Amino acid sequence: PFAMTDKAEEPPQEFTRYPRADIEDLVKNKFKTFCKEKCAECGKPATKRFNSMMSVLVVHMIDSFWCRDCGRVLCESHRHQHTCELIDQQKERNK
Repeated sequence: PFAMTDKAEEPPQEFTRYPRADIEDLVKNKFKTFCKEKCAECGKPATKRFNSMMSVLVVHMIDSFWCRDCGRVLCESHRHQHTCELIDQQKERNK
């Protein structure tokens, strides 16, 4: 038998950091691809909820799924509680 563990999900190793212009371009010009983006923290679909919306509306909602500090696309649950290396580095420098 296998032992049950309470190990948390490992975040995906490969993720894309998008500058603001690139994420806007992805939303405007490659909307179907955008709707398949995974969360950089947990790997679950991060933008699937926008499937039924128009890209011209979603482009104004970028801050609800994209971290302006690290450039990652994140799901709703990780948007405000992810590990952002840039913020962590700033905190270390300010100590």
